[in-house]
Parts: sequence; C-alpha cells; structure tokens
Amino acid sequence: MLLYITAFASVGYVFWTLSKLATNYQKAQKLGFPIIVSPWGLFNIPWMVLQSLFLPLLDRTPLLWPIVNRRGWSWDGGIKMHQKIGKVFTHVTPDEIYVHVADAATCDRMVNDRKQIGRPIDNSQITLILGSNLISTEGPDWVRQRKIAQQAFIERNSSLVWTESKSQTEQMIEYWKETQPDGVRTVCHDLLTLGLHVLTHAGLGIQYQYRNAHDPPKAGYSMNYKDSLLTLLTNTTLLALFPMSWAKFPIWPKSVTTFTTAVSDFKRYMIEMVEAERERISCGKPERPSILSVLVSKNEEAKQYSREKPSAPLQGLRDDELYGNLFLFNLAGHETTTHTVGYALYMLAINPEYQTWAREEIMNILATHDQFDYENIFPKLRRTLALMFETLRLYPQVLELQKSAFYGPMDTTIADKQVTLPPEVSVQFNLRAMHQMSEYWGSDGTQFRPTRWISSPLSTAASSASGAAGKAQALAAEEIVKPPVKGAFMPWSEGGRVCPGKRFAQVEFLSVLMTVLRGYRLEIQTREGETVEGARERAQKVVDDSELVLTLEMRRAEDVAIKFVEIS
Repeated sequence: MLLYITAFASVGYVFWTLSKLATNYQKAQKLGFPIIVSPWGLFNIPWMVLQSLFLPLLDRTPLLWPIVNRRGWSWDGGIKMHQKIGKVFTHVTPDEIYVHVADAATCDRMVNDRKQIGRPIDNSQITLILGSNLISTEGPDWVRQRKIAQQAFIERNSSLVWTESKSQTEQMIEYWKETQPDGVRTVCHDLLTLGLHVLTHAGLGIQYQYRNAHDPPKAGYSMNYKDSLLTLLTNTTLLALFPMSWAKFPIWPKSVTTFTTAVSDFKRYMIEMVEAERERISCGKPERPSILSVLVSKNEEAKQYSREKPSAPLQGLRDDELYGNLFLFNLAGHETTTHTVGYALYMLAINPEYQTWAREEIMNILATHDQFDYENIFPKLRRTLALMFETLRLYPQVLELQKSAFYGPMDTTIADKQVTLPPEVSVQFNLRAMHQMSEYWGSDGTQFRPTRWISSPLSTAASSASGAAGKAQALAAEEIVKPPVKGAFMPWSEGGRVCPGKRFAQVEFLSVLMTVLRGYRLEIQTREGETVEGARERAQKVVDDSELVLTLEMRRAEDVAIKFVEIS
C-alpha cells in the first residue's frame, strides 16, 4: 500500500512540475529572448544538496542549463554564455523565470527607475533572522526604513571606521610578523577578523584588540557577542535553509544546535544593546558615532513624531525592523569589504608596479598630513580608490543585480527590444560580464589596470623636473574618472537602492591599503626552483579560481603566501 502511495505521489509531483514548467515557458516565449530550460528550480532543495555531485558530469555535456542553474554561475560562465547567446537570454525553471542581461544601458535605466522597478524579495529570506529590513521589503515600507537607515552612516562614523581600520591593520601585521615571518598564507582568513572588529567598533561601539579578543559569555548566555555574530555570519547556508521553528526538536547535530544557540544569544544581545542605547538617550546623553547609537537616536526621534501626530503615516522602525537592519548591516558589511581588500592585496603582489604607483600618492599626502587626519587624507587618496574600483570591477562581491516589475506588469525596453515585463519575472544584471566586456572597457577589459580610473591633467613625469613641489602639484591635479559607459560599473548598485554602506566600505578599504602600502612591499613567495614570474602566474590562477559563497571568495587562497617586506 505504501509503495502505491509513494508511486502515485511521485507521478503526481512530476506532472505538477511539468505543468509549472510549461506555464513558465509560455510566459518566457512572450518576451522573445533566447530560452534555456532547466528541469528544476535554482533553489530546489534536493538540487542544492546534490548538485556538487552531478555538476562535474553534466559540465562534460553540451547542455546549457547546468551552467546557469547554479548559484554564482555568472562567475564561472557568465561572460562566455553572453558571448555565445547574446546580451539577453531567459532562463526558465518550474519555479522561476529569469531574464539575464549584460547590457549597460538597460541596467542604468532600470536601476534608477524607482517608480516602476523594484527588487524581488523572495530571495531575501536569509536576512530575516531578526526581522524585516531594507533587503526584504519594497514599496512604502522600504522608503520608510531607508529614511532612517541611511542616517546611520554619518561622517563621525566614517572617522571612527578610518581610525579603527588603521589600528586593526597595524595589529594584524604585527601578528603576522610573529607567526608567519616568511610569508602569510592566511591573508583572507585574517582579514575577516579585521573586518569583524571594525564592524563591532564602528557599528556597535564594542572594541576588540586584534589578538586575544575573547571575552567570556555574560551570565545566562552560552556565547559572547562576537562569537554569536561570527557563528551566524559563517553559517549562511543554515541561515538560508533552516527554519528556526524546527530548533525545538532535539534531533540535530552539534553544528545545528550551535547555530540555533548563536541565533538565540545574538537576538538577546541585540535587544540588550538597543535598550541600553534607548536608556542613554532618555537620560539626555549625547549621541555616539556608532551606527547603533545613531540608528536608535534617529529612530526615537521619528517615533516621537508619530506619537505627536498619530494620524500621520508611520515614521521610524518597529523593533523587529531595527534589529533586522542592524543584522543586515553586519551581514552585508562583514565579508564584502574584507574580501575586496584580500583580492586587492593579492593583485598588488602579482602586479608590483601598482604598489609603487599607489605608494607615491600615499607618501606625498602623508608628508603634510597626520595618518589620523581622515577628513583631509581620505578625499586625496584617488589612486588607492582606483585600486578599489579596479578590484571590484574584476572581482565584484555581488555578481548580479536583481530587479523586477514589482508594482505590476510594465512596458519597458531591454537591450533595444520592447517587452511587457510580468512581475513574476526576475531581471538579473550580470555585473561580472558588464564589468569586463570589451565593448565598454576596451581590449584590456579583462586585465588589472587601476590607472584606467585616473585622469592626469598634469604629467607626473614632466612635473618631476621641477622637483617635489611639481610632483605634488601633478598628483593633486589627478581625478577619478567615471566609467566609460553608464551602467557598466555598479558594485554598490545605484539610484534609490545604492548600498548605504558604500562610504563605510571605501573608508575601510582606503585606510587598510594606506596602512599596508606606506610601510610594506608585497611579494608572492616563490617555491623551490620557481621564478618570480612563475610565482605570480601561479598566484593569478589561485585568485581567478574563486566561487560565490555568500560573496565572492578564493577557493584556495592559502596556497599562495604573500611576503610583507618592510620598507626602510
């Protein structure tokens, strides 16, 4: 009997799946773009679990669907797929319809259209562990949350990020000198600790030393705050897939129970911190520069307005939204910037001429400014910012931007083709492809060349004849140039949904790079019998062998050691 029920259910599931696939295929046909059909959805749980076993076999076939029906596909095959099929194609599964686009003009127009275009929110469940937030909302709720959230990233906070990033970098390098004096293999791993400490200090007002930063848990807790946060940030698969309502069943392995404990402790820490900050505000104490303090302060002001004018629309954030956005800032800011710093350090070690180029500007600025003078130093570090832009162009931490006709079917243009876009279709802009296409970036679009971001009205070579003053004048005249085509470079998105932590990320990156390059020369450690050029080629292969986890990261970063040679 059980066998018959199982067989009947299996046949029913197959027919149900085929019916959904046929319906989605008919919708995709109306768009008029080339179509790739996958037999199951990208987020089908059995497929997510088993794809690592089957993809090596499927990749040997001429089938196209295995290429696009995986997370992070645009890193491994995005450029070639668009070269083969075109700037736009549709990917149809039983559960989803994706329109993959590598067209800068379409990207620029749709990203900046807040009236008709929104962001699909169904793929944002990973961020809902503490409550609703900027990523998981659209429409009026998003506008309300954004109004408060964007006020948290103030200049006083940027100054704190600058100082703490510098301090953590100096401590990290001293740690490397003691533990890995001949070459550092844990650059990317150790940068995560640096990034976490910058986040906890600038975000929540909690300061840690780079080493020995382990506090015992508070009474009644199983973990300290830092460990609970780190457990969440390093278990994104569980964040995405594990329903917390299942945690009450005593059947889970230790890894799952540790995760659920971390969720519980982190929530309680967040509530305590927010309540403590509210208490400070109610006592008339001044706002502190941390994101938590500013966010709570601005939110209390907005809620006071709502209390005074109850007939007006809701202002400020509900408590769950406050906790949700605080977690979102930690989730979004932890790996993105530190991985970008890691890629930049590897690329500088592989291309040492750009170390000299960037260091020239750094030393010129520090000749007349103190290292802690954030307000005057940060806007002058144009070459270092160019390093960040070029790193993000080649190794974007977000591989695709997602958009949809959130407010209902809309007539629009995608790559010069007029279409009616249904709300259930997700438009995916392939940043990996658009950031490197020769059509936008020239014949060297796949090469690391930070100088493409700098215009030099005065030649530094010519001005060197007039000495240090002439060189300083030439460096001061340099400017950051815009991307060659609007929409071709969007590592932080643009328009209304531009990343609110963009400035935070830039300040942290520039502070870390300035601290490293002013005192050290980076080299790839050679193996026995290996030439310097051979070591650089090997390192480049390791850098390019990356994958999308939560963000883009190298699979084998520890295979390459970087030597930090002190400059006398």
